[in-house]
Amino acid sequence: MSRIGKPERETQSRLIQLFRDELGYGFLGDSSDRASNSNIEENLLTDWLTKRGHSSEQISRAIYLLRLEADNPNRSLYDNNKAVYSYLRYGVPVKVEAGKVTETVKVVDWQNPEANGVAAAEEGEGQPDEEPEPDAGRRAGGGHLAAGQPSGDSFYGAQLRAHDG
Repeated sequence: MSRIGKPERETQSRLIQLFRDELGYGFLGDSSDRASNSNIEENLLTDWLTKRGHSSEQISRAIYLLRLEADNPNRSLYDNNKAVYSYLRYGVPVKVEAGKVTETVKVVDWQNPEANGVAAAEEGEGQPDEEPEPDAGRRAGGGHLAAGQPSGDSFYGAQLRAHDG
């Protein structure tokens, strides 16, 4: 049984409806019960990067580096978000072999925004002993670009995030 309050659930539902019905985003469903609940949707990102012509080695390395920055336990969430934003904005520098040139894997196509796959997801977050909080987010190119928590009738905490994509 969910311990998420009714006003927050209603706000989250309105946000998902806005993303899906009015803005035309895909909908990834409620991922709170997924064993691998993550802001980095590896399958979607892998498919998207493959279609963009990247090798499996480049894709694996880029996803590894994204996760490394997103899940860094030695920094604050804010600093992790800044590091991930840099990768989303400027690309992930990837070197697949010693002696080879470092290449940039762009995980978001900023020049052609319509080429990005964009979807909304709904999640309830929290540690097992904490009260879960509803969370709605927007994902593009396989990475989670924005997320926030609805609270009552407002949506706060909009932020760049890729630690849970």
